[in-house]
Amino acid sequence: MTNAQLFQLALNNNGHFQSTYNPLTAKALKNLIATRIQTENGEFSLVFLHKIDKKSAKIEFMLSKAAIDNHTWLIEKL
Repeated sequence: MTNAQLFQLALNNNGHFQSTYNPLTAKALKNLIATRIQTENGEFSLVFLHKIDKKSAKIEFMLSKAAIDNHTWLIEKL
């Protein structure tokens, strides 16, 4: 799964994503966590909350308000 696909899935679910653990999804989420956006109000992370749990086989996260507000631009850039 690519970063853009994961971002789009979360957007389609009101900024939330939850799934069973998958190494490719975990890698894409780690990339989203590391991504920052610069706006006129400052620098922000794309991911607000996240959990990657191999033991319980869960991945979940919530997009930040800045990511949701700038989603059109971000989809083109991811």
